[in-house]
Amino acid sequence: MSQEQKNKIRKYFFDKRLDLSQKYIISESKLICQKAINYIKKQKNIKNIALYHPINNEVNLYSLHQFFEKNDYNIFLPKIIQNNLEFGYFKKDNLTHNHKIPKIIEPINITNKIMDIVICPLVCFDKNNNRIGMGGGFYDILIEKSKKNNYHTKFIGIAYKEQYYDKLLPIEKFDQKLDLIITLINYNLNSG
Repeated sequence: MSQEQKNKIRKYFFDKRLDLSQKYIISESKLICQKAINYIKKQKNIKNIALYHPINNEVNLYSLHQFFEKNDYNIFLPKIIQNNLEFGYFKKDNLTHNHKIPKIIEPINITNKIMDIVICPLVCFDKNNNRIGMGGGFYDILIEKSKKNNYHTKFIGIAYKEQYYDKLLPIEKFDQKLDLIITLINYNLNSG
C-alpha cells in the first residue's frame, strides 16, 4: 500500500475523531482510562510513566493522571528534541506551551530516566496493534530505540473504538507495533 493510501486512512480517522462530541469524549475517556488503570494495577515494578497532552479530541487522560499522582508514580510528558522524543517530569513548574503548536503542553527540562510505560496517542489502529499516528514517526523511532537498548518499556496505545480499522493497516519498514492498545472493544484476544 502506498504512502498516499496511508495518508487517506490517516485523514479519514483524524476527521472522524474531530467529529466526536465533547460529551462523548469526556464519558468515553473516563471509561478508557479506568480500563488502563485496571491494567496498570496488575503490572509489577512500574514507576515511570509517560503520558501525552491530548489535542484534537485525543482520549483525555485526566483521570489516568489523577490516579498516577495519588499513587506516587513518576509522571512524564514528551518533548521533541532533534527529531527524538525525550521526556520531562509532568510538574507545574516544568511545563510550557510548545512554541510551534501552542495547544501542546510539554516539559521545559528533560530527564534521562527510562520509562516503564509510554502511553501513546494514535489516529487509528488495527487488530495486530499497529497504529497510524500523525506521521512524524517520533513514537516509531522511540520504540525502535527502546528495543535496541533492551529497555523493556511497554508502549500502550489509548483509543476510542471509532479509531479501530477493521482491516490490516499498511505497514512500512520503519513502523513499530505497540505492545497493547487499550480501547472499549475486544478487537484482539491476545492484547492484554
